[in-house]
Amino acid sequence: MLGSKDLVPVKILRDTGASESFVLESVLPFSAKTDSGNSVLIRGIGLNTLSVPLHKLMLDCGLVKGEVVVGVRPSLPIEGIDVILGNNLAGERVWPAVFPSLVVSTKPSSVGIPDECTELFSACAVTRSMSRGELVTAPTNDNNTKKCATVFPVIPLSVTRSDLINAQRDDPTLEELRDQIVPVEQLGDVAHGYFLQEDVLMRKWVSHDSCFLGEAISQVVVPVKLRDLVLETSHSDVAGHMGVRKTYNRILRHFFWPRLKRDVSDFIKTCHTCQLTGKPNQAIKPVPLFPIPVLSQPFEYLIIDCVGPLPRSKKGSSYLFTVMCQTTRFPAAYPLRSITTKSVLKALTQFLSLFGIPKVIQSDQGSNFTSNLFSQVLQQLHIKHNLSSAYHAQSQGALERFHQTLKSLLRAYCTEMDKDWEEGLPWLLLAAREVSQESTGFSPNDLVFGHRVRGLLSVLQDDWKSPEPPQSLLSYVCDFRRRLYAAGEMAKEKLSSSQERMKGMLVPIVGSPFQAKFQGP
Repeated sequence: MLGSKDLVPVKILRDTGASESFVLESVLPFSAKTDSGNSVLIRGIGLNTLSVPLHKLMLDCGLVKGEVVVGVRPSLPIEGIDVILGNNLAGERVWPAVFPSLVVSTKPSSVGIPDECTELFSACAVTRSMSRGELVTAPTNDNNTKKCATVFPVIPLSVTRSDLINAQRDDPTLEELRDQIVPVEQLGDVAHGYFLQEDVLMRKWVSHDSCFLGEAISQVVVPVKLRDLVLETSHSDVAGHMGVRKTYNRILRHFFWPRLKRDVSDFIKTCHTCQLTGKPNQAIKPVPLFPIPVLSQPFEYLIIDCVGPLPRSKKGSSYLFTVMCQTTRFPAAYPLRSITTKSVLKALTQFLSLFGIPKVIQSDQGSNFTSNLFSQVLQQLHIKHNLSSAYHAQSQGALERFHQTLKSLLRAYCTEMDKDWEEGLPWLLLAAREVSQESTGFSPNDLVFGHRVRGLLSVLQDDWKSPEPPQSLLSYVCDFRRRLYAAGEMAKEKLSSSQERMKGMLVPIVGSPFQAKFQGP
């Protein structure tokens, strides 16, 4: 109470849906001295409007400290609650700032949320004399400013190879597969079969899909108790929350178990983050009549654009400068504070320093791409500049589609991890580059690097299987050239056929939502 030295303990309920704060009339002896002379109109569950008088008091809790103005009510909706703390005082804060004690451990461990989190916490209403000179301030967490600006993915390391072997032996669903085990020497010309590699049940699989180049893949057979771990690693966190097809193909490169695709579909359908951030089915727009010609050499034809404004990151970035190779569909994104010509050229220089100078760069007609400085730089580097049609985003369809995917990845990452989008951008780009594209049939990493880039699932698989024998330099170079050439030729053919199919076979029609969406073969 104002002017009193007595402390009155109260129980506070932090109501994130309340715009105003209230206190029970019986908590303090309110009088004309504490009356602010104002009142506030509120509407309860019954939609009836009430006029509540506002009084002044001193409040000291983990969320608010100092003199506050709250509404006084004879009763509150929840029994045992003395104060309802609304958003007008607490703002965006929900829990008090509690700094946990440091624990030193020699083993990897994770700290989670306690099992029992009460919604109530104790506080005291203090007098003005004890809190004179103190203002209602929001507690700040200095640790946030000292955190590392880069986020690293958490790879589960608690399952050893011996644990995997024991889980495979105890899994009754793998009994039928164990009966099909044969020596490795008998799997030379077989498309698929099961064998043991240092007591680990493995599967040899030769896919006819173009994205695997018809090569034999050694997959670890995963028992039931470890399947959720693989699904979580391949889909959640910085994996990007991809769809069923991309997640399924990503797992097939490393793991296998019976009815894998059904489990992937069920896992994604029940993913909470995908329920919140997944995009709905979209109507296919009219297709272009003249697709961009397919080039054979990577990074000869680049498509560039800018995305934003986005929510400002901790480093002050609000935009993304994106670059995509038209042949390989290899994407890159650079956070920018502004999208001026100088900022765009600086980010473009970083990309060109890695992949070389292209022959053609395509962009929209934004002022940063049509400026004299940008044209002068391209002319100096002997780069042809193609401009897309104004207000016609379909001219840059490949990059615009990547923008949609990238925004979905960032939205899912921020929703699940509650972190800054710029911190997880590098790992989300890794996730986007390692999944196969429907237009080319290969992942961008396969077409650019010619080998399987080591991702999170590769790290998890390496802990469960024996290392492969080293390959001679001559064999590696020959195999690398063959893979890169074959992947490029097959991707070019697949991209051309995809463009022809989108151009001639699918004809969007407008009609009832209960009718077929397309007509044609």
